Amino acid sequence: MISAAGFLFSHDGSILLLKRAEDNMWGFPGGHIEEGEDAFQAAQRECVEEMGSCPGGSLIWSVRQKTETCDYTTFFSKLETPFIPVLNDEHTEYGWFKTDDLPYPLIQ
Repeated sequence: MISAAGFLFSHDGSILLLKRAEDNMWGFPGGHIEEGEDAFQAAQRECVEEMGSCPGGSLIWSVRQKTETCDYTTFFSKLETPFIPVLNDEHTEYGWFKTDDLPYPLIQ
């Protein structure tokens, strides 16, 4: 089973999404939980790796989704100000999107 975690960042009604270089799909920063990490530590590390930093903000909620193949925890953080990610080579673009105007295709 894959264990992973990530952050959903929100600012002023928009959410941050990254476009993956591998398949051109949009999603939020996150990835596999490494040995010795908990879900929150993994989500923070993945943000730093993928975007150069993990901004603060108010942690509003988290949700854990578990299927037969994946155990994924999402942390929702509301930011006072947006930020500009410094993407690594795993991603080609980023954007702040209104929830009623999301890009396609999204990671499901």
